[in-house]
Amino acid sequence: MHRSRLFISPVILSIVSAFTPLLAQDCRSARELIEHLNKHHLEPREVNDRFAAGVFVQMLGLLDPDRIFFTAKDSLELSRSALLIDDQVNSGKCAFISALSDRYVQRVNRYASLADSLLAQKKN
Repeated sequence: MHRSRLFISPVILSIVSAFTPLLAQDCRSARELIEHLNKHHLEPREVNDRFAAGVFVQMLGLLDPDRIFFTAKDSLELSRSALLIDDQVNSGKCAFISALSDRYVQRVNRYASLADSLLAQKKN
């Protein structure tokens, strides 16, 4: 089980790295989607701190469902900005998403490097 995770990590890293340049566009798209939903949805959701907290939890859960990449320190540091997600989406400047993406790539690289060294030791 753990070995398969080690091989999946580079795939995840490639996907995240490929989409990182699109984050600014995604932030604008998220704002446009929210505006559209607020106009046309039967029960529109207010984009506020409660919304931001939910987005934060979902993003961490999607990126690291088994909690193997982000450290407790990472989660604490990222959570300090979590309640700014709504403000950033509303302004069209999603620095939090970039910070989260950068940290995720950093952690996946760290674990991929660790996996490579462990596999190299096992061969010797």
